[in-house]
Amino acid sequence: MKNIYKNFEIEIFNDANYCLNSTSNFRHYQNVYFEGKHQEDKFHSTSKHAVIVKENGIEISNVILCEVGGATGIDKNSFIIDDDKIWICVCNKIYYLEIPTLELVW
Repeated sequence: MKNIYKNFEIEIFNDANYCLNSTSNFRHYQNVYFEGKHQEDKFHSTSKHAVIVKENGIEISNVILCEVGGATGIDKNSFIIDDDKIWICVCNKIYYLEIPTLELVW
């Protein structure tokens, strides 16, 4: 799903093929946000949502949000973009990221 916010293009999508701790991933992310509580969670997240920010067609930041606790997908109701922030639901958690850096606020 692509969104225009100010002068940024923000793309949010499921990256179901991404494997935590693998060097064989097709796409490599600047940051991987994941708070798996158990050792087995660190390899088998149920939802993997990628966020990419582009400015003038050039990718400037990207992250992947991985979680366990129920599978979720991406649709127009799974995130809010406002006030240079993005709130995004991943499983039973909500992530709050800065735009355009995608730094984790909470």
